[in-house]
Amino acid sequence: MPFLESFLFDRKVTVRLKPKYAEDTRELIRMLAADDRDGRTRRASIYEWLDCERPILEMFHGFYHRLRVEGPATRVSPEVIFPMGSTLYSSGVCARLDPIQTKRLEERLRSAMDAEFSRWIDEHHLKQDEPCIEIALDRPAADLVAEEQIDAWLAGRSPDQPVDWTKSDD
Repeated sequence: MPFLESFLFDRKVTVRLKPKYAEDTRELIRMLAADDRDGRTRRASIYEWLDCERPILEMFHGFYHRLRVEGPATRVSPEVIFPMGSTLYSSGVCARLDPIQTKRLEERLRSAMDAEFSRWIDEHHLKQDEPCIEIALDRPAADLVAEEQIDAWLAGRSPDQPVDWTKSDD
């Protein structure tokens, strides 16, 4: 049994929270402690919290670089929120950025992401006139379809064939 699950479920643990946080916190703990692929994925997504003195507001991951944006956030106006700073990691680089540098880099990253999202939407003709409504997911069926798509994609390639992820297969 994994440590977290053992810690949480083999012993009685008392957590004192404000009532408005209790139910969500219980659900988060249950999801994090799950001894399955979902639980491992959720734990991996927050693993960096253990290595950071400040709370992490956001992570930007590239292939060779990453930016860890740190809080708590400071609202200076209704439209502007500053992080406390960030850490930029790259090959041979581990740089601390101040709040202003972080905000500037964050804005550049968001602009680049928005441009790529817009390009992807245009390339795949995903525009719609209706307001966006979250589509319910039949998780078991959707996971099966996703795994079949991955298997089919892998079957059409040799294992050592390089992949250019910037090009579409369509």
